[in-house]
This record gives sequence, C-alpha cells and structure tokens, in this order.
Amino acid sequence: MFAPSEFFQQHKKFIKVTASAHSAQDLLKWGAYTESKLRLLVKKLEFVLGVTYAIPWHEGCSLPIEKVIMEKTPNELKSGEEKEEEKAPETIEVEVHRTAYFVALVVENIPPIPGEKKKKLDLSKPASDWLHMTNNWPGRASTMSIGFEYVDVTKKKDFVFPNGQKPAVEKKKKRKRGEKAASDAKAKSVPNTSVETMEPDAKKSKVSEV
Repeated sequence: MFAPSEFFQQHKKFIKVTASAHSAQDLLKWGAYTESKLRLLVKKLEFVLGVTYAIPWHEGCSLPIEKVIMEKTPNELKSGEEKEEEKAPETIEVEVHRTAYFVALVVENIPPIPGEKKKKLDLSKPASDWLHMTNNWPGRASTMSIGFEYVDVTKKKDFVFPNGQKPAVEKKKKRKRGEKAASDAKAKSVPNTSVETMEPDAKKSKVSEV
C-alpha cells in the first residue's frame, strides 16, 4: 500500500495499469517488467491529441489478492482413445496477485473543427500498441495478465485508490436565494451608460469537453 499523496489529489484523469499473476513470485517478475515499460507508454500517450503531459507515479500499488474460480485444462486424449461421455468441467480456486501502476494525464481541450463533431480523447491506439508489446514478452507465462483502464475521477466519483484514498473532486458552491436576489437587485440599480453592447461569440465561449 502507499501513503496518501498530493499526486492523486492534484490530477483528475489517470491511466490505471494492473499486472496480475497466479503467484507472488510470478508477479514480482511480471510487475517489474510491466513497470519498466511504463516510460514507453508515457511517450505514446503524449503523442495523443489533447494530452499535454503523462506523468507516471513512481511505484506500484499492491492490491488485495483475489480468489477466482477457473476451469482446469482438460487432458489430451491418447491416440485411438475415445471419449466415453461428456463430463462437467472441473474447476479450481486460484489466487490472483495484483499490482497497479498509475499514470496521470494532463489534458487540454481539443479545438473543434467547423462542421465536424466534437472530438473526444482517444487512447485506443497507444493502449493497444503498448499492450501488444508488453504481452509479447518472452518471459510471460499464461498465468500472467495485464489490464488497462482510463479513469476520470470527475465522472467516476465512486473510484477509490488502493490505499482507500478518494479523489478530491471540487464541489460547485451554490448561492443562496437571498444572495442571488440581492445580486440581481444591485445589478438593476446600476445605470447602463454604455453606448454599444457587444455580445460574446457563442462559438468561442463554449469549451469542449475532453
């Protein structure tokens, strides 16, 4: 587990990479390899339109062990041997050891193109390329896997970091009715001395969501 840090409070968008293995010993090797390739992921992410910076957290975060029910691999039949009857697949309980790695994303609004739909942050290409490269490691066993998740804590308010720390989501302050009425009355009491009024350009005033 890791101690609370301002890193997880300052940023709102993250990539969560989870390395998993069926034993602690395998996870040490698989996690070390995964962590060594995070720099390449950072470089790929920073080429994405809308991403200004990708900042990796300096260490992995241990996750609780999961117990998963899996089917046993069926034994191959010997040559000439016939299968007498269909049997229900045998299952086994497996412990899955996991470590999570976080990369914070600093993003900017993607300028809209007239006549086209508003573009959203597209991480599919760097994600698929990096996962393909990482999964092709010669030392990877079939019991090792990796997960890739984009987390926007402003939209996923129930998200909790591995240490139980919740993201700091800014809350909009609502003005009381009395304060709003007083503000409106004050605005009406000020005479309009300007000769011309300029309306803001609606297109320029809108901010596109990433």
